Amino acid sequence: VLFLEPATFALLGQTRIHDGEVHGLAFLHDGRLVSTSFDGTLKVSKLVPATDPTVHVAATALKSGERVFLAHLDGKHAVATVRDTRQPNNAVTTAAVKRLGFAPSSTPLEVVTAEGPKQLSAVAIGDVRVSTLDFGAMTAAVCDECVPAGAEMVLGKTALDEATFTDDIARDEVVVKPTDAAVHATPMAGAIALSVEQTITLPGPGTDVDIDVA
Repeated sequence: VLFLEPATFALLGQTRIHDGEVHGLAFLHDGRLVSTSFDGTLKVSKLVPATDPTVHVAATALKSGERVFLAHLDGKHAVATVRDTRQPNNAVTTAAVKRLGFAPSSTPLEVVTAEGPKQLSAVAIGDVRVSTLDFGAMTAAVCDECVPAGAEMVLGKTALDEATFTDDIARDEVVVKPTDAAVHATPMAGAIALSVEQTITLPGPGTDVDIDVA
């Protein structure tokens, strides 16, 4: 479940409450959500402030082996992102710079290419968020060869020092948690989540739900 701010589609939070496809939804008058799923459960949940700094982000494997996920810049621009522990700094493609209109930075950044370390021109990419984990304002080197095909941005050491990224292959997710030494990575202010109040086990997959007002 993704929560979006309707005027700008900025991401406000996301929660996974089922382990299968959801095929039935109903909203109660008090704002609670009733959902049924192919995982064989019906759940009643409510909106709450997000307090867990650990976030789970959907990920897909690229042909080159990296797992790509969405990062959001300034809360609204979604960018296909991978991480690379070899890179001392973030990197972004020329196409992404053109698409998003990034402002140039006066200070070049070092990246590692097949030919060795290089100092390349950089851009300010704004406030970087992975789900509701906010890494603060960051810069990135413009480097097409640093970014694998199928992605637009690489998070390098400047971001990876702030949080641990763990692949959950079974759920096709990347689990991101701030490190104990994190300086900038903090939960986003105003983030929301779903809290499950009740779980009912169904005799089979849930395919629809109707709620009687009474």
